[in-house]
Amino acid sequence: MSVTVLCLLYCIFYKVETGRLLKKWHAHFRAVSCLVFSEDDSLLVSGSEDGSVRVWSLFMIFDDLRNQQASSLYEYSFSEHTLTVTDVVIGNGGCNAIIVSASKDRTCKVWSLSRGMLLRNIVFPSIINCIALDPAEHVFYAGSEDGKIFIAALNTESIATNNYGMHIIGSFSNHSNQVTCLAYGSSENLLISGSEDGMVRVWNARTRNIVRMFKHSKGPVNNILVVRRENDSSNHISSNVQASSRKQGSNLPPPLEKYANSIDDDSDMKTMISLGGGRKSVDPSYISSHVISNYIKELQHQGSAAASEMEMEKLKHDYQESVQMANQLKKMNEKLHQFCVKELLDGSQARTLGENDN
Repeated sequence: MSVTVLCLLYCIFYKVETGRLLKKWHAHFRAVSCLVFSEDDSLLVSGSEDGSVRVWSLFMIFDDLRNQQASSLYEYSFSEHTLTVTDVVIGNGGCNAIIVSASKDRTCKVWSLSRGMLLRNIVFPSIINCIALDPAEHVFYAGSEDGKIFIAALNTESIATNNYGMHIIGSFSNHSNQVTCLAYGSSENLLISGSEDGMVRVWNARTRNIVRMFKHSKGPVNNILVVRRENDSSNHISSNVQASSRKQGSNLPPPLEKYANSIDDDSDMKTMISLGGGRKSVDPSYISSHVISNYIKELQHQGSAAASEMEMEKLKHDYQESVQMANQLKKMNEKLHQFCVKELLDGSQARTLGENDN
């Protein structure tokens, strides 16, 4: 498992199990303010205090050869925001997804990854601190400094029929202070909001009614993460054991390294990273477009066992048909040969009889 850490101007990848620094690169001209991964973990989107939003391909980041050849590490750099980017979210679809960014300039901007361009600019009455995307990607929710949660349309053309402005179709709020974070629980269509007043509110996204409230006793809420509950009893037991061991301090992760290529006992081993939870680890030294292309070709040639068996059966069938056709042609050739010989003999006999008659 790997984690990305925010640092002044830089993005840094760590391997949590060992604390090893995997990659560090200069990302922005000013401090990085927010990060988000794409659904397939192949892209990283960063926002900065310099007002820019940049899209990074992890294949490029961990491919040293392409790094040296490329003019820039990022895939796109969007710089239409005039103030600090406060939050970014990315939709489904990988490289065809949309990105929504929020800024202290009181705007949220919708970007197209496939076209690399701005699709929509939405101006809000107050500064937007956080955003959450509706899973169906019809709307997104924007938490503001005045305590309201605005609802903005993503696709439909909206006319300014309210006091908020173009594309803003409504709002709701019960926070006494600014909204600091938002998260969407797609399983029950719930929107969870955190505030500087220390309250966490769970909303029914359809009715806009509060379902539940939680109180933090130690200051404002700065982040919310929705974790899916595991149904497997073995996972439940394992998590209980891990929780118990953490209480005893026996399962704490090691501290994170400050520098890359530091000398340790495992310095002669290759670093492995995982670009998704629980998925197979990949060696970054093999992540290059040429190797991936060759690997795809190899897989296409090899195919699955079932496909190979089907191909073999088809070849056998084609071979049998070819043999039958060859036998038929052979018989036709023999008949044609016999016919030609007979015609020649008949012609020769007719000429001989004609000469005798003369």
